[in-house]
Amino acid sequence: MVITHVAADSITYPGAVVTYTLVISNVGERGAAGVRLTDTLPAHTAFVYASDEGAGTTSEHGVVVWPPFSLAVGDATTRTAAIRVDWPLPRDVGALTNAATVVDGDANGPDPTPGDNTHRHTVCVRNPPPAWQVYVVQKRDTLFSLAQRYGTTMEAITSYNCLQSTWLGEGQRIYVSPEIALTRPSGLDSPTLRGPPDDTSFTGWSADVVFEWSAARWPLEAAEYYVLVIEHQGGTSLVWTKTPRVDNQRWLSGMGPQIRWQVVIARAQTEDPTEVQEDPTGKEISGYSEMGLFYWHPGSDGPGTEPKPTVDPWRQTPDP
Repeated sequence: MVITHVAADSITYPGAVVTYTLVISNVGERGAAGVRLTDTLPAHTAFVYASDEGAGTTSEHGVVVWPPFSLAVGDATTRTAAIRVDWPLPRDVGALTNAATVVDGDANGPDPTPGDNTHRHTVCVRNPPPAWQVYVVQKRDTLFSLAQRYGTTMEAITSYNCLQSTWLGEGQRIYVSPEIALTRPSGLDSPTLRGPPDDTSFTGWSADVVFEWSAARWPLEAAEYYVLVIEHQGGTSLVWTKTPRVDNQRWLSGMGPQIRWQVVIARAQTEDPTEVQEDPTGKEISGYSEMGLFYWHPGSDGPGTEPKPTVDPWRQTPDP
């Protein structure tokens, strides 16, 4: 016997009803009789209904129990159950895991593969703090820029919104914390982007893609770095550099087609943030540049033909 189950929606909310569909299959070589199916409901939920209630289905102590049934070789059958998510919901509850188990009556011998008799399914819960509000993502918004603007972290926005990636689409509705007024250290201006030009399309590793911006302060102090933030559908990459220029094509590997980028100044909390991949939220930083946007396609001269870097962008030094 094999059981799998899914919820109608992968994301839910406090107070919402979640409906599960359980699929029980007989993949063995003999029929099964007296098959017993149970479904253990997640904490912080209440039972709403289950299929076959009139046939003796019961729900006590958070466990749904269906009446025994038979299943011929190669056949499959389904059952459904619905629960309601508690309202209010504790703030630390971000997911609900439901566990269903099927066991046959052993009338035709024990199940040779009992390991597939239990299946767990997790649903993410959008459960932001009460003060968080709905925001409609604009064309040049990124998870990084919204975290800075609203005084929170990329991880918090991702968790409270059940985001599957760091890429945000124009028009997407997400929850964000109340906007705060950002302050910048004395003497630090926002970097101004110089290139690549907005809405430019590049193709192939031979394309001359150079990230360049104005020097907001020259030279930077010992613990200060430019942080180049590159956002794409696959995630977010951060490059720490001492110069206002990064021309290493390797940062484009696996990215595209739409790439958004932004530059800030961060005061590192370590002596040498070489290849540090972390969100600089909470450090003393400058104002933020505007968001740049361009398109890059791997083309025919794809991976394996990347240009060899002549300068390590982690350790670039100013031109004389």
